[in-house]
Amino acid sequence: MYWTFREWFMEHGYTDITGATDLYFVERIYAEKRFADREIRSRWRLKKDRHQSAYSDFTQWWVDIDFRMVGIHDEEMMIDGKKIKVLKGEVRMEIRGRLETDVTGKFSAHGLLRNFNAFFQKRIYKQELEAQRKELYRDIYRFYGMSKKFFDMNLNFIPDVEVFHRRHETA
Repeated sequence: MYWTFREWFMEHGYTDITGATDLYFVERIYAEKRFADREIRSRWRLKKDRHQSAYSDFTQWWVDIDFRMVGIHDEEMMIDGKKIKVLKGEVRMEIRGRLETDVTGKFSAHGLLRNFNAFFQKRIYKQELEAQRKELYRDIYRFYGMSKKFFDMNLNFIPDVEVFHRRHETA
């Protein structure tokens, strides 16, 4: 799950909070409680800079994902006549997106432009901001659809598009 979601965000141009594109440290918080069953909480924070508009450094997209996995325990399953070890439990995901404006602070730092910022966002740049909000919503919805497809318990999960990235080999 972790690698599939991480690869999806990498393919769609999201970066870590620090701006790293490899997304190795996408988790901001990871907590695990171990009893008879495990409970895992994880919090991901991702951003995407928008470089398609005339004011490319004015907006950023943020996606916050909170995972809560409860009742996680080891189990064995028979697949194609082979016994494999799997983790079984309940996964809850909360996905939130937001559009942040005036990222560089050029408007708020400048004396004359500070007063012009609200007018600019509500009148001049309003259509572009609404279009970006809709596109962010679509992006989150595409991720949601991919995650639903992944959790369909089809162990032979294949993404819709061909993946163009280096493979991570495991030992």
